[in-house]
Amino acid sequence: MLVFLRTFPILIGLTIALGAMALFWFPAALFWVIGISLLVLFFLLSRLVDWKFKKLDTWALIGIPFLLAVSSFSLLLFVEGQNMKIIIISLATFLVWLFAENLFTYLHLPKAYQVNALEYLAMVVNVLSVYFFTTALFAVRLFLSLPLWLVVPVFVVLIFVAIATTLWACKISKERLLPYALGGTGLATELFVVFTLLPSGFFPNATLLTLFFYLFLGIVRAQLLNKLNKAVIKRYFLAVVLITILTIWTSRWT
Repeated sequence: MLVFLRTFPILIGLTIALGAMALFWFPAALFWVIGISLLVLFFLLSRLVDWKFKKLDTWALIGIPFLLAVSSFSLLLFVEGQNMKIIIISLATFLVWLFAENLFTYLHLPKAYQVNALEYLAMVVNVLSVYFFTTALFAVRLFLSLPLWLVVPVFVVLIFVAIATTLWACKISKERLLPYALGGTGLATELFVVFTLLPSGFFPNATLLTLFFYLFLGIVRAQLLNKLNKAVIKRYFLAVVLITILTIWTSRWT
C-alpha cells in the first residue's frame, strides 16, 4: 500500500498539468474539464491523507494545494499570452506536486520528513493562490461588469481560507489563529474594494493586494511563533516596499 501511495504525488501533479492543458484541447468544454480535474485532484489528495475527513488537519492539508489548483484554473480562463499560460501551469504543477510530495513524507514516512517543510510551502502556495485568484476576480469583474456585492463574498472566503490554512500548517491552534484570520480577512477585503476603484489593470491590483497578504501573514506568523523581531519586520517591509514601488512604476494608469 505504501508503494501505491508513493505514486500519488506524481499523479496529483499530472492531474494539474493535464487538466490545464485540456483547457486548450477542449475549449468548448472548459467547465467540464475544470470540474473533472478538480474532482480527481480532491480524490487523490483525500486518499493521500487516508480519508480522515473528521479532522481539521485533513481539510487544511487538502485545502492548500486544492486552492492553488482552483486559482490556477480560474486565472487561465482570462490569460491570453501563451508564455504566461505556460508559466502559470508550470508553477501550479510544480508547487502542488512538491506539496503533495512533502505531505506524503510527513504522513507516511515521518522519519524522512524535513522539519517545517509543509509550513514554508503552505505560505508560498497560499501567496501564489491569492495572487492567481485575486487576479482572476479583478478580471472577471472587469470583463463581466459584475457588482462588488457579488465578487466580494468570493474574495472573503478565499482570503480567510488562505490565512487560516497557512497558520494551521504552522501548528497554530484554532483559538489563536481565528482572530488573526478574521482581522486579516477584514483588512484585505477593504483593500480589495479600494483597489477596484484604482485606474490600473487587474495584474498590478492583484500584486498590491498579494503584497499586503504576504506582509500580514509573515508578521503574524512570526509573532504567533514568538519569532518576531526588528530584523524580521525590516526584511518583510523592505521586500514589500521595493516590489510595491516597482509595481506602481511599471503599471499602466488610465
